[in-house]
Amino acid sequence: MDGKISMLNVNKIFQTSILKTLYFNIKSFGIIGGVSLPVLVSKNVKLKSIKGKIEISCDKKPGLVSIGYGTSSKKFIWENNGVIIFHGKANIAAGCKISNRGILSFGKNFAMHINSDIVCYESIEFGNNCLVSWECLFMDTDFHKIMKDGKCINGNKCIIVGDNVWFGCKCLILKGTEISNNIVVAAGNTLTKKYLKSHTIISGKGVLKENIDWIY
Repeated sequence: MDGKISMLNVNKIFQTSILKTLYFNIKSFGIIGGVSLPVLVSKNVKLKSIKGKIEISCDKKPGLVSIGYGTSSKKFIWENNGVIIFHGKANIAAGCKISNRGILSFGKNFAMHINSDIVCYESIEFGNNCLVSWECLFMDTDFHKIMKDGKCINGNKCIIVGDNVWFGCKCLILKGTEISNNIVVAAGNTLTKKYLKSHTIISGKGVLKENIDWIY
């Protein structure tokens, strides 16, 4: 196990962009706050915009957050023009896209696998111990307005995810979705509503299995 952990650490060192990491941390936290390098940035990350604000609600330990690590044919895109909050350790893997102009919040021990995207215009909130598999998409906006009688009928709506939620691969989580604690979202599903029964496996249509637990 120690050998595997050491090898993972070595791979992360080789994948890290020193210049991007320094630039990201100093720009986000200032010289004093950024010197501990709480965010590690891989060479495969495109920093499209870092105009927004980054908040870390816990101690700024080195490597607390890592973005863009792993292997993907896609470039990792970081575009923050809003507020992003990290409440603890987070790993957002290679090939992902973070596009934020609202308030995006990650709980403790957040992990998102390769090629998954988050598009936040209003508010997207993840609880603690959330795990997102590959090729998932979270989106709290429709981008384009739909009008009826001169009024917009498809405004942005928040997405709220509780603690201990696992998203199977290729899930689509749309605006207005609310997920309670201790839930597994079955792969390939689209969620658009409130799913408030804990300890369940769910699909877009509702509960598939009850009285379950899963290990992070």
